[in-house]
Amino acid sequence: MKRLWCVFLFVLLGIPAQSQHLDSVQAVLDEVMLRADHYEAIKKKHIQDIQQRLAGAGNDLSKRYAYHMRLYEAYQKYQIDSAALYIKQNVEIAGKLEDEFKWQESQIALSNLLSAGGKFVEAKKLLDDLSLRDVLHGLKGRYYQAMLTFYSNYGLSSNNRTYFQESERYRDSMLSAMDPQSLPYQVAWVTKTVYAKDYDSAKPVLHRLCDSLDDAHPDRGLVTYLLGLIYRETGDIKAQTVYFAMSGIADIKNTIRDNASMQSLALSYYEQGDVDRARLYIERAINDAVFSNVRFRTIESSTFYPIIHAAFIEKEKEQQKQLLHLLMAISLLSVVLLGGVLFIYQQMIRLRRVRKALDHTNDRLRELNLQLLSSNTRLQESDHIKEAYIAQFFDICSTYIHKMDVMRKEILKKVVQQDTRDLKNELQSSDYLKRELEDLYANFDIIFINLYPTFVAEFNKLLLPQEHIVLKDNEHLNSELRIYALIRLGITDNTKIAGFLRYSLRTVYNYRVKTRNKVAGDKDNFEKMLMNIGNEEVSNDSSR
Repeated sequence: MKRLWCVFLFVLLGIPAQSQHLDSVQAVLDEVMLRADHYEAIKKKHIQDIQQRLAGAGNDLSKRYAYHMRLYEAYQKYQIDSAALYIKQNVEIAGKLEDEFKWQESQIALSNLLSAGGKFVEAKKLLDDLSLRDVLHGLKGRYYQAMLTFYSNYGLSSNNRTYFQESERYRDSMLSAMDPQSLPYQVAWVTKTVYAKDYDSAKPVLHRLCDSLDDAHPDRGLVTYLLGLIYRETGDIKAQTVYFAMSGIADIKNTIRDNASMQSLALSYYEQGDVDRARLYIERAINDAVFSNVRFRTIESSTFYPIIHAAFIEKEKEQQKQLLHLLMAISLLSVVLLGGVLFIYQQMIRLRRVRKALDHTNDRLRELNLQLLSSNTRLQESDHIKEAYIAQFFDICSTYIHKMDVMRKEILKKVVQQDTRDLKNELQSSDYLKRELEDLYANFDIIFINLYPTFVAEFNKLLLPQEHIVLKDNEHLNSELRIYALIRLGITDNTKIAGFLRYSLRTVYNYRVKTRNKVAGDKDNFEKMLMNIGNEEVSNDSSR
């Protein structure tokens, strides 16, 4: 059934009808995202099986090399740190075996990981060393692919088109070393064709590949992603969204954390004004990038996240403003209704006065009787009028409340149909703002620690040993550290810090005074030393 998916979309319904099926693709993607843990468990089970076989290999270096290579392949698009661990061991094994092929194969694989991790100096050194040693014939294709990866990633990090041009030169070399009938060759050729903007030549090949590859194939995510790029460049936003979503489905099923599909999908929905889905997918993209530790994807996703998140917050504010306007309208209608009641009551008073004037023509006894009767009648009418208008007032209010409830249910129904559980839960919860702030701080903590991974350790170095801060499990920053994280980012004004963290000015002031008292060295230079935290890391990253 999965292999029929593309046929269903392209052959039966045709490309122009893609926008009609965006909801169907969204539904599939939502279901796959809900089952992401299931696919993750399958991936981990596969890795554990290889690790168990590795443990049984004992001191057989050839077997250990083969299992390390399988673990590298399993981790390559999943978590590059773990992949690097095993491939570095293979470099040592190849040296012990004095096997030039294995040594070069391991060095090429390691250079790919270093390029993905943003360690361009180390990657280029490995590749230059290989070039000087004369790459073996059976590895030339992989060597060219490693050079392509290096220049492509370096170009993305530096935004220099010269490196992209160099990467395409190595793509040509890689193609010349590959079997033209092989699937890797076709994927590499069509990738080159897309980047050359020859969309007319690329689209038929991509459609054919899409028909032949199901979601379980690791290249399906790339094929559908390239189709999304083509439709993005040609201005068909509905089609691009469909293909980016299909790419995301394949990436999740294959547990490919080093992916571009989620970020591209988030930007597609952002362009269409669907900030809810845009926020959902950009958060997934950031989580994938941080988990896989692919540096340039982390930087890209972190750049787009504040823009999408700000749009999401703005939308929430607009909805709150609309609710406020509705409440004001209800209040205005209530005032108008009250005015109508008062007007009618005044008319009733005038009517009573006329009746009273006419009653004066009767004799005294009849006048008293009539007055008594009139008084009784007026009391009954007054009670009846009050009951009637109070009933009408509550009926109007009840009707409006019912309409509001119907509107709420309709909104909820639409959300349920789209299976956007986060939005539904927030609409039902009175703690929405609190959760949003917690999510914001959690994301801030993750991004900040990613930028300054040694911040907590270096911060503790500034304090007395007995005053060191010990974080809880799964906690990146606490309230005190978050204040100084903002100061490290240049936000030193207590008012701004208090506003960001929702603390009182006194609380922020007390935290800062309390922390200064814990400082091990010169308290006057504490914040100056704080601003130097992470400078060495930033300098090292820049040099790389």
